[in-house]
Amino acid sequence: MHTLIPTTLLVLVVVAAAATAADPPPPPWATAWEVAFRAEPTPDGCREALRTYTARPHSAGTTREQELAEFTRDEMRAAGLEAEIFTSDAVITVPVSQSLRVVSPQPYEAKLVEPAIPGIASTNETGILPAFNGYSPAGNVEGELVYVNFALAEDFVALAEQGVSTDGKICIARYGELFRGTKAQLASDNGCKALVLYSDPQQDGYVRGPVFPDGPWRPEYSLQRGSVQYLNICPGDPRRLETCLGPGAGDGPFQGKLTPDIPVLPISYGDARHFLSQLAGLSVDVFGGGWQGGLNFTYHVGSPSAPVTVALAVDVAWDVRPMPSVIGELRGSGPEADSVILLSNHRDAWVFGGVDPNSGSAVMLEVARAFGKLAADGWRPLRTIRFGSWGGEEYGLLGSVAYAESLTPAERANMVAVLNLDTAVSGPQFGASATPSLESVVSSVLRVVDHPGEAKPVADTWSNQYGVLGSGSDYTAFLQHFGVPASDLGFSGKYGVYHSAYDCFEWMEMFGDPDFELHKTMAEIFGLLAMRMASQQIIPFNLTTYADRLPSYVDSVVDYARVRGVDERLDFTSLRTALDTFATGSATLMAELDALATLGDAAPPPRLAALNNKLRLLEREFVIPEGIPGRPYYRHAIQAPGLVLGYGADVFAGVHDSIYRGQVDVAQAQIELAARKVTATATFMDPSLTPPSDHGRGVSSENKTAAIVLGSLLGVGIFVATGFFVYKRLYLPRFGRQPYVDLDDMGMDPGLGAA
Repeated sequence: MHTLIPTTLLVLVVVAAAATAADPPPPPWATAWEVAFRAEPTPDGCREALRTYTARPHSAGTTREQELAEFTRDEMRAAGLEAEIFTSDAVITVPVSQSLRVVSPQPYEAKLVEPAIPGIASTNETGILPAFNGYSPAGNVEGELVYVNFALAEDFVALAEQGVSTDGKICIARYGELFRGTKAQLASDNGCKALVLYSDPQQDGYVRGPVFPDGPWRPEYSLQRGSVQYLNICPGDPRRLETCLGPGAGDGPFQGKLTPDIPVLPISYGDARHFLSQLAGLSVDVFGGGWQGGLNFTYHVGSPSAPVTVALAVDVAWDVRPMPSVIGELRGSGPEADSVILLSNHRDAWVFGGVDPNSGSAVMLEVARAFGKLAADGWRPLRTIRFGSWGGEEYGLLGSVAYAESLTPAERANMVAVLNLDTAVSGPQFGASATPSLESVVSSVLRVVDHPGEAKPVADTWSNQYGVLGSGSDYTAFLQHFGVPASDLGFSGKYGVYHSAYDCFEWMEMFGDPDFELHKTMAEIFGLLAMRMASQQIIPFNLTTYADRLPSYVDSVVDYARVRGVDERLDFTSLRTALDTFATGSATLMAELDALATLGDAAPPPRLAALNNKLRLLEREFVIPEGIPGRPYYRHAIQAPGLVLGYGADVFAGVHDSIYRGQVDVAQAQIELAARKVTATATFMDPSLTPPSDHGRGVSSENKTAAIVLGSLLGVGIFVATGFFVYKRLYLPRFGRQPYVDLDDMGMDPGLGAA
């Protein structure tokens, strides 16, 4: 249809679209409801919700976790929402016993428990898990200890270059830099027969500042628990071998494929010093920096001539446990009611979850209560707002993956976006990662919500650099497998007690958010974002932002190819050409959307329905049915969890992975595949083309065809007739204004909340 528009007019309308796309305002009739919503969340409401969630330990599969699921359901019902518990089963490991000791030269037995702290009532609770890494297998081994720094791939290479073997050794690594499951995977691949993980004070202990309870950082005997599932390969119940690894994977053992085949055990830096200080051999100085931690002695990697012999024993029980997730809903009204905005947060914690995840749980519950109040006063969104309070996230996103995979294709097609919270509040610094199409609407909300610690909007207090989503929280299956746009938001700060017993209510009151104003602010942001996604006539995606992001993604892959020495053997021409096509297509579609938006309530319903359907399904065009080579569960052409990062994202991951593996021919094939997916998405954006299916909307084919024809004819008229109006009324007054938020989001997502 856009080919019927005179070129000059098309350019004017495209420029007008760019000029207005940065700040999609709420429709005028919705503004009063936004004001009403912002009056509802309170610091006290958030405080009391967090107090309830963190009162006792509630790891996945426990009785207390079931109780909190019922509490969440009942609170949503009391607010006037529909709410039910969706229960899925998953196999998990439960700790039975664990020990780690130096056999020689100087014997030492690791404590492996976190001591209670006087005056911190939470730390006296029963049911606190000991040192434990979820999905570690049982094992009883003895051997020589080798220090492997962060257990990065390049760390093992550096050791080998210095003649240090890890084969048959017990390896000790510090947390940080990449996901702990990937550390276990790399340790196994490099011959380690067990892996000991510890939190070095350089990362989150006394090197950073005073430790809890005198400050926010990790105390000496604090433990960092966490799952060591191979999240870079596949999230969810590891029994799903064919789902994760593709047809033919069978029903055999998943250890070594989706979970480690060597025992893994976390210890404190108070324990680690007794192991590391006895190591001899090469000083870490030979590696040129980056290997020395924060303990007050020079680190060494170990020596066969003066070995430190250690004994490690881990016993676990494998058990199938229920993972209760709560699904709450405020039904939309009108023709868009089947479309769904999903608000997402997990509820289970390794211990108390003061920050991770229950700061997000408290915020989401406060938003649910506020929406219930508005609904009682007569408000209804155009699209359905759904709440997902997930169970089993910490082991590997168990509840959210099961829910996403339980939906029918039609139900998944109705998903507009997933708005995720995990570690919603740990300090005052706002951060966000998002699918590029969501950046604009997130920014619009940040411009109207003030930061509680500063007399200016949140938008003026942060870098405005949106991260790329990888994994580590509950958006993963929706975005990376099914192609649903997603965001992950939070306030971060000096947070040193991650996954420990000291991540408790008292820590939040003392250091994270003493007056709970940040929780209230996060509730305003989260709720307003949901309202704008659910209430605007046209789904507020900004596709020109997407077009602006993609070239930097390609540049990053080219840079990686250069680092790996294969850039001259790869040709990115087809992909760059596809990006140009995408940019043209996005500008054309955004121009039509802006033109239609100027009509307000007079916009033809068939055309609105057709374009909203297109917007809702557009991200799915990036999905590669067969997935990324070697990682078929991850199917998004644009990004995936990093193969050797786990949490952080790799962009154009099929290309990146192939370069990493040295498969240049495969990398070139992946470049061509990515180019085809980008081109297909650009074609899908053509306003004159309507998606071929109603995706379960219940529209008869005859009525649908008539609506398509009528909508297309009306769309042409609207586009031509309003072009000059848009130019005159919208472009001219804004001439010279930046047309969109100019952001550089190539910073890898650290995981605002991570499993």
